[in-house]
Amino acid sequence: MYDTQRQVFQIAKNSYDAFHPLLHTLMMRACLSMFSIFQSIEKCAALYSIIQMLVLAMCFAEVSAAIARITNKKAGYLTVAFFAFYPSHMAMACNYIKDVLFSGFFSLFLALAMEWNVTGEMPKKRIVCMIASGALSCLMRNNMIYAFAAWMVYMALQKYGRRLAIIALAAVLIATGVNEGMIRTLNAKRGSVGEMLSVPVQQLARARRDASSSFTEIDASEMDAFFRSKGWEKYEPTLSDPVKADLNEEYLIKNMKPFFELWIRIGKRCPTVYMDAWCHLILPSIYPYSTYRVAQPYIETGLQPGVVAAPFAQPPMQQPRRFEKIREWLSETIYATGADRVPVLRWLMNTGAVFWGLLALLMMTVYYRGWKYFNALILPLFLYGTYLLGPVMQGRYLYPFICVLPMFVLSAINACKTQREIENED
Repeated sequence: MYDTQRQVFQIAKNSYDAFHPLLHTLMMRACLSMFSIFQSIEKCAALYSIIQMLVLAMCFAEVSAAIARITNKKAGYLTVAFFAFYPSHMAMACNYIKDVLFSGFFSLFLALAMEWNVTGEMPKKRIVCMIASGALSCLMRNNMIYAFAAWMVYMALQKYGRRLAIIALAAVLIATGVNEGMIRTLNAKRGSVGEMLSVPVQQLARARRDASSSFTEIDASEMDAFFRSKGWEKYEPTLSDPVKADLNEEYLIKNMKPFFELWIRIGKRCPTVYMDAWCHLILPSIYPYSTYRVAQPYIETGLQPGVVAAPFAQPPMQQPRRFEKIREWLSETIYATGADRVPVLRWLMNTGAVFWGLLALLMMTVYYRGWKYFNALILPLFLYGTYLLGPVMQGRYLYPFICVLPMFVLSAINACKTQREIENED
């Protein structure tokens, strides 16, 4: 699903790039290499799913244990129940996409960081586990590095935050070193510059479509040079990939300054169009919508038969016919639309609703002066900021924040209890 096809082609051709996490691609290669034993692409794919589910279960088990240590066993058991029954976990656990493992590693790092910040104690083994989970989260998603950078600055300014800032720095340095080692070992190409420009290219494309009078002939000529075959004409308000796919990256890399000068120049002439373009990308992430209207499915499930098999000249993959109707119903009614027509469930999977729920819990923590919790919880806030510059809103981008939801609930409740105990003593 999602980016699998591109990664499989890299494996089949033995030619890699860092556009997608190399560690994730190599994990898939390891599973596909078992074809000589299994003689079945389906079994290779199943092996990947099993490994991913086991890793995710281990991360969630450690998160639950950390919460139990911070509070009590009951809170740990409730966290286990959350991971077992929250509907998003059922869809994502076996879904081949980097965001799943990233979410597990990210939630584990945050739980351990919170435990250390609240209790003031952390055995060496858990410190190693924290660094490892932080590094692995960076290896699965580059935007985690940017979130860590902001968090390190914030934590360095806190009285007892420097030790966690050092841990985050160690995780970033290890991840950067490992990734660089993989790039050189595999002779892989570097990542795409266009990935960082989702918002600017959408704004330029929308301005060209809706405010063409803002472009002089020279501006139009300059913009055409940055896009192959007038790729800006493929503008889709809720998804930047169609426009971004035709970005002339070789020309862009050599002309970054003129690109941003053009972007700023046009933005000054039609700021409302720029705001519209950005809002169409981010509103589903911050607004509790009643109907899912994004171009891509909320969560992609099911099986695309030729994606994994075709590059290896194998017959299309087949799913068991048992429960076929149930799978189709789940895909069409629940996962593709975020259950937008199913009472209660729609709000559990609604990106905007979950975001405001997390923010409300964070504000409760602040109100009750739970600063030790807040210092850890601000990391997901920094991470969320990077997603507001992303290419689209989908359920996979929400998944990391669903995984850390128990920590937000715990922080608000514990901060409230602590504050009331202090008031009673007074």
